[in-house]
Amino acid sequence: MNAAYATLMHKLPREAAQQLRLSQRAWLTFRDAEAKARDALYETRQGTMYVPMQAADATNVIRDRALLLEGYVRVMEIDE
Repeated sequence: MNAAYATLMHKLPREAAQQLRLSQRAWLTFRDAEAKARDALYETRQGTMYVPMQAADATNVIRDRALLLEGYVRVMEIDE
């Protein structure tokens, strides 16, 4: 995710890069709030099966953002 973000920040025009920066900051806030909500949910569960489920859910949020940013990089590379 960080590599894709850095690539985009380098390739985008200034205004678009600023919008991406704002979006990423908002996503980081969302990610943190989502983690708190997810942790609160899983704290209500008992059993070892919930540990890997919680870990997978945490990973999915980050994976989805990384895939989105990588897709944006591919869009920027179309006309290169």
